[in-house]
Amino acid sequence: MTKADAAELPAFPRAGLVVQDSPLRGAPRDTASLQAQMGRGEALEIRAERGDHWQVWDYRRERGGWMRKGQVLVMPRGDGASAELLAQLRLARQQWGTEGLGLGLAAAYVQVATPAEMAGPGGADALDALGSFAERIADRASLRDAKPTEGQLAAQMDVAARYGLKF
Repeated sequence: MTKADAAELPAFPRAGLVVQDSPLRGAPRDTASLQAQMGRGEALEIRAERGDHWQVWDYRRERGGWMRKGQVLVMPRGDGASAELLAQLRLARQQWGTEGLGLGLAAAYVQVATPAEMAGPGGADALDALGSFAERIADRASLRDAKPTEGQLAAQMDVAARYGLKF
């Protein structure tokens, strides 16, 4: 994307993904009231910024709030967005514990990829990664001592449900 293309794109709203489990706050400060606990991989709309915080909207919860900029990955757009998302997806696939984020990246890739990209190796990689992330969550949830209603596993299952995966 050229600088002229970037100048034509509106600054807001932007799409974003939560990159680490983090709180959604009522104001742009760490002491503000907790609106919701966000899991890694949840999709948000970024509406504004103030200091080191993004003002975001969570359509699933129908709730707005503020998150630190370091906790939200701003989705690329324009030429090269699908290639950038595919690279991030491949990186997430190699790391355990990033299943929720990987599901969000795979869904974002499917949204921005052209039909030709989806029919090619990139599309196959994205769909294979989607299945791998779902399988890793399911494997963890099916362990005898698993607690699917607690902790990181619960957050990952919640994010997976947001993308249409049911266990």
